[in-house]
Amino acid sequence: MAQRRDRNHGSKSMPYGYPHATSEGAAHVTGEFDAYPLDAAQRAAIDRGHAEALFPRLAV
Repeated sequence: MAQRRDRNHGSKSMPYGYPHATSEGAAHVTGEFDAYPLDAAQRAAIDRGHAEALFPRLAV
């Protein structure tokens, strides 16, 4: 089995690999996204808008 490699210079909070990220890694990425300076339209597009444009039948 291949050894797990970490992207963050040895940090275990953001694993590089499959099949999923840890809850700590997900919390870190979410915090970074929430802190990034975006206006409301940009945030809405990232959160859902672009997916609705690609898959209109799933739009609510």
